[in-house]
Amino acid sequence: MKDYKEPFEEIKKLVEKQKYEDAADLLEPFLEEIESAYQSQKGKAFSFNHILEVYEYEYFKKPMIPPEYTDINISAFYRFYGFVFMHLNLFTEAIKAYEKALSWNPVDLDAILQLMELYKRTG
Repeated sequence: MKDYKEPFEEIKKLVEKQKYEDAADLLEPFLEEIESAYQSQKGKAFSFNHILEVYEYEYFKKPMIPPEYTDINISAFYRFYGFVFMHLNLFTEAIKAYEKALSWNPVDLDAILQLMELYKRTG
């Protein structure tokens, strides 16, 4: 994928200014571009936050082949997307974003805990 840092910095600035709708509008095409760039690796490559998550993944998921790794932390971008949706009180969309985060990092404790909170809020 091309450089992603500059557009993401712009999105983060919008969130800092609490312009969540504007951030969500920019995040959607940003994530679509990332998804299309990494589509062939989905389910084979993961975005772990640190080395302990790799061990956790291998212990609990017991994959048949060792995982590959993405160049960028796609899971973190989806967690951020979920965060934006939570501030917009769009809980269903936030749940979908956190589930996407878990598809790129199935042992991401932050995403799991946020999902638990959202499930409580939505009943």
